[in-house]
Amino acid sequence: MVLTTVIVDDVARTLNLVGPRPSGHVRQAVVWAALVDELTGTPVTGRVRVTGSTPGLSACSHRPSGVAGLVGVPSRTFPRLDAQPYPVDVQLVADGYLPWTATVDVPEQAGFPEMFDAVRLGEVRLRRRPVQLEVYVVRLTGADRLEPVAGARVEITRVWRTVAAQATVGEAPRMLSLRQGVAQAWPTGTELESVLLMPDPSPEARLARGTAAGERRLELDRLGTFATGDVVRLDKSDPERLELLRVEVPPGADQPASPATLTTSIPTRVRHAAGADAHRFLAPVSADPDATLTELAAPGDTTVFVDDLSSLQDQDIVRASGPGSADEYLDSRKYRAVTDAAGRARLPELARVAFVEVTATAGVQSTSARLAPDYSRRSDVLHLVLPS
Repeated sequence: MVLTTVIVDDVARTLNLVGPRPSGHVRQAVVWAALVDELTGTPVTGRVRVTGSTPGLSACSHRPSGVAGLVGVPSRTFPRLDAQPYPVDVQLVADGYLPWTATVDVPEQAGFPEMFDAVRLGEVRLRRRPVQLEVYVVRLTGADRLEPVAGARVEITRVWRTVAAQATVGEAPRMLSLRQGVAQAWPTGTELESVLLMPDPSPEARLARGTAAGERRLELDRLGTFATGDVVRLDKSDPERLELLRVEVPPGADQPASPATLTTSIPTRVRHAAGADAHRFLAPVSADPDATLTELAAPGDTTVFVDDLSSLQDQDIVRASGPGSADEYLDSRKYRAVTDAAGRARLPELARVAFVEVTATAGVQSTSARLAPDYSRRSDVLHLVLPS
């Protein structure tokens, strides 16, 4: 290789005038993945936004193939790659899917910069954003009219995880809906424990300052009786914002009537306005698990799969716990509901299944239908007709 320095617009530039440039000096993909829909197994062809915080790297995506990643000149971004690895964080956000985030290492490469090997993540299976199922149950009367059925039990009775599995008999719906989803990754085998939270009878505190999603500091107007390990419930009157978070109290904070700043063990999932209620619950004692995750739950997942539902209530507060992770308190629901006077039942938010069988039962009568949830919408509607 012969290097020559030239001056262009008063800027010195080094050029290689003989032979190909070393691989590490060429602008190229540094980290890339093939994005696949987990339900269909086909490439994600919609718009993909790629972000990262590593200087010198920029986003790149190719819609028809679903390939996306970060590109740059390795020798500028990783000047000492021949002697050390470099961490790179990347977030992939595709329209209609939950964000996928990871920190990957670009490994040390002895032949750098003459040679460079990109980090190939392979297939990344993206999860669809959840949808809520609204089911209407009616009965055909003797006058050939449809009338709503109140008090009918509506539940998901079978699921098909992928489009390819639709010709099979499906599987039992051993799954839970978690309001707002999990905040951190939970591996297969994570234990879920139903917990009874005991409220503190003392006056509740309020947020002195609003918090954005992703924060871990709660500024309260009064400390009250909060202690490290307790659970704070935020926004109890708003089901879409209600959160349960384990807190830590700073050393020396011991004046109940004084303002205090608590630290949460995990970030808040949603925004909470100033003045939102913050009620203390005593830290529950650990007990035997009531269910175990049968596969990984990724951040944002609102549907999780478990080995057993028999020990859980239709609506329950469960604690997820495991080595190296902060405990999470999750508002869980089974996929069951009862129709109101209009014959309508709303099932909890659903994701990660290609087809569901929904069954309605009223007395000795029942009817079922299979539905492919429309994940492009916030809610989907199913009508079930009971026999007359």
